[in-house]
Amino acid sequence: MRLTSRRWACLALLAAMLLAGAAAAAAYPTTVVTLVVPYPAGTATDAFSRIFARHLESQLGQKFLVENRPGANGMNGTETVTRARGDGYTLLFTTNSPHTTVQFLYKKVPYDPVKDFEPVAVLYSGSPLFVARPELGIETLPQLIAYAKANPGKINIGTANASGQIAVELLKKRAAIDVIGVPYRGTPQALADLLGGNVQVIVADVPSAGPLIESGKLKPVAFFSKDRNPAYPQVATFHETTAPGVDLSTWSGVLAPRNTPKEIVRTIAGALQKALDHPEVKEHAARIGSQLMWIGPDEFEVKLTEDIKRWNGMISEAGIQPE
Repeated sequence: MRLTSRRWACLALLAAMLLAGAAAAAAYPTTVVTLVVPYPAGTATDAFSRIFARHLESQLGQKFLVENRPGANGMNGTETVTRARGDGYTLLFTTNSPHTTVQFLYKKVPYDPVKDFEPVAVLYSGSPLFVARPELGIETLPQLIAYAKANPGKINIGTANASGQIAVELLKKRAAIDVIGVPYRGTPQALADLLGGNVQVIVADVPSAGPLIESGKLKPVAFFSKDRNPAYPQVATFHETTAPGVDLSTWSGVLAPRNTPKEIVRTIAGALQKALDHPEVKEHAARIGSQLMWIGPDEFEVKLTEDIKRWNGMISEAGIQPE
């Protein structure tokens, strides 16, 4: 079949666009890249983002600047990335919460968690946990439940993200107890109030709470994952004790604004995958009880859709109504 001049022009334009995209990817990056973290400095996500930023710098030859934009269960920082150009110079280093839970917790979410992003990679998984003040004498989830039943309405549990909120509401429903969830802007603020006695229990992560657990200032109570955390193998899980089948483990990874060229996405993904093999990354993951994993761009897109359904099911069971 003969091609018309219009078809020739379209093919030429397509070829030019592909060549331009390939050229951009080959040159990428040529200036500073901003890595937005939608949580406060000092959190587990922040700490790991800075380690990966250093390895991206080493491999790609440009500065990767971490920028913390906390608030609204991660929505504040996540929304800023949707307003950035899809050119690879603004990336999101985040947990699953702003993409798999917030749309079921809030009536108004300022972005589409799937359509507004290009998945790059999932890098590691982890599990939040309950930690308590030692003077409560609580070291297991059954003990926490027994205490709450003996003292209805007197246990305040601080939460700093969507996973924590869901965990508290699931606990209330499955154990039939009256506890009060207290929202915080970030885990460091919740920890400060816990140590100050304003709350009795909080949802934390191992990097934030670990040093205080080791020093005896806090007691680990229960992890939210189905499997025990290697950092504290003696601490039982939700699944083992109170909520069989429930898995509130989290993942963290990198996403880019929509329309970021596939070639640039692959360049970033390749550098991240290589970083996973570095001893520094492996040692940090072991120290904080995180499990390194690799899910590339295509598989990440599938996982995102599946996880949205899974978290929606847990939120529905918890009876949480969107705010």
